[in-house]
This record gives sequence, structure tokens and C-alpha cells, in this order.
Amino acid sequence: MLCRAIRLAADGDVLPASEFPRAGNGPEIPRIHKYFSKGKGRTAARLAGAIASGRAVNHETLASAAAVAGATAARLVDYLGPLIERRGEHSRGLRMTPEVVYRWCGEHERYILSWCRRNGLPDLAQRALGR
Repeated sequence: MLCRAIRLAADGDVLPASEFPRAGNGPEIPRIHKYFSKGKGRTAARLAGAIASGRAVNHETLASAAAVAGATAARLVDYLGPLIERRGEHSRGLRMTPEVVYRWCGEHERYILSWCRRNGLPDLAQRALGR
């Protein structure tokens, strides 16, 4: 099968989807950029940026670093949990916790900080000093 795929690609042909199904981030996987770009996603981006930059370690520091209300920081899971689950990056059978969200933000740190830099959140776009 691999040899056939290489031959097809070398000849400039497209791999038939029936023989070579797509893997990875298909069109059904929500894009982080799209989620962060509107409505509740803008707040989610601020929260994720504060965590990814290393400025937040609990709800209090998260609220301060993200410049959101304490109640908003306390609802971290409500803001980022749906994105994480829809992307298939956490099992629906397991409980979504703030620790899961913090870990996810760490795993996506480079992209989140880059997104913040490109989308008007310069206060969150750089890693905290000493990190």
C-alpha cells in the first residue's frame, strides 16, 4: 500500500480517499483560531494566553493575568473545555477539570502565544520572565 501511495504521489496523482482515508486534523476538527476569533472564544483566548505565558497558576492569578473577572476565571473549564473535547484531545468519558485545561494550554503554548501576538493580545503574547 505504501509503495502504491509513493508511486501515485511521484506521478503527481491524488491519493484516492477510498484507499487512503485522511488522518489528523480533518475538516470536522474545530480550529483553535476559529474558536478564539469570536464571542466567548475571545475570552477563552485571553484565559489560554495567560496560562500559556506562565502568568497563571490558579483562578486568582488567572483572573489578574487575563484581565477578566474572578468568576470568569473560575469558569475556565466552561470556556475551553468544549473546544478541547470537540478537538478529541480529552475523552468525553473523563471529567474535564482545570488541570486538564492547564495541561492543554501548555501543550499548545507556542500556537496560543503566536495567536495572541497576531490577534491583538500583546500583553499575553510573551512568556513570563523567569520561565
